Amino acid sequence: MSPYRSPAATLALALVFAAGVGAGCAHTHTVTDTGASKPADKPAAKHRDDISADAPGRTIRAKSGTPLATSPAGLLEPEAVKEIQKKLVSHGQLAEAAESGKLDGPTEKALRQFQHANNMPATGMPDDLTIQKLGLKPTELTRAATKSE
Repeated sequence: MSPYRSPAATLALALVFAAGVGAGCAHTHTVTDTGASKPADKPAAKHRDDISADAPGRTIRAKSGTPLATSPAGLLEPEAVKEIQKKLVSHGQLAEAAESGKLDGPTEKALRQFQHANNMPATGMPDDLTIQKLGLKPTELTRAATKSE
């Protein structure tokens, strides 16, 4: 007896297999509502700009007692934004009339322009690298947590 099947037997076996696979997937599927698509009861988190508007430059405390800044301005010393704005004016990125002492829209736009011109990520935020490229010292302009905080 030959170990090989005839072409007719192979075809018949293939048809039986195909019919079995097709029938096996013909069962019905029941889907129930798990409630996962329902909106949450708690309100959506505030946008960064909303938080900044509520408490610009304010520092709050987490439940653990760790101080948290409510905005990027909260990470800066009180006079830091004015110093940054002066440098942005000297670099031609900000008009003198726009010097407000606040991390506002015109200042963020000027920071983005400066960052883009200096091949940095254009975030509009005064990070350490941006402060350094402006010719200022980040350690003098940013706040550091103390052990008592």
